[in-house]
Amino acid sequence: MQQYTTTNIRLPREDLKQLKYEAVRENKSVAALIREVIKQRVLGVRAQSKEGKISFWDLPKYAVKTGYRHLARDADKIVYGGK
Repeated sequence: MQQYTTTNIRLPREDLKQLKYEAVRENKSVAALIREVIKQRVLGVRAQSKEGKISFWDLPKYAVKTGYRHLARDADKIVYGGK
């Protein structure tokens, strides 16, 4: 069994509110969501389904709001450069 250590972090209220919202949306505890993000970001572990692959239907969970209105249209220009 894995042993855990308790720690405290300070977050802006709005960030904590969003974190709680995401945890509820993904049916996870806030602690589980934080551990998952740490594994993805710091340890480089990708989230996987039981079969070991990310399902097409899981993609919205990993989407990031960029604020870029035409991201899909301009994806090739962004990735490969161009006019």
